[in-house]
Amino acid sequence: MIERRTPDQWSRGFAVRRAAVFAALGRMDEAKAAVAETLKRFPGITIQGYVSTPDWSEAKRQRLIETMRTAGFPACAPPEGIATIAKRIILPECPQPTAN
Repeated sequence: MIERRTPDQWSRGFAVRRAAVFAALGRMDEAKAAVAETLKRFPGITIQGYVSTPDWSEAKRQRLIETMRTAGFPACAPPEGIATIAKRIILPECPQPTAN
């Protein structure tokens, strides 16, 4: 079902979840290809930026972090990107934002 949509029909969220689903299923070649396609269509997506929205329960957020990391998405949002997010999720490998 996930493959019925063509890339021109993908939303940002669909593209991210598609790659994450492949990773969760252990289909790593497809996950890596899906990450590359996603970043081509939606440059700048990072795990930190994507999961730092209030839309996710903590359990879903942790699962997304895990599967996005496994799929190969970049982890850290750039400082200018993370500075605009109200509910920042700081991943252990990402630099801590500085207080102004």
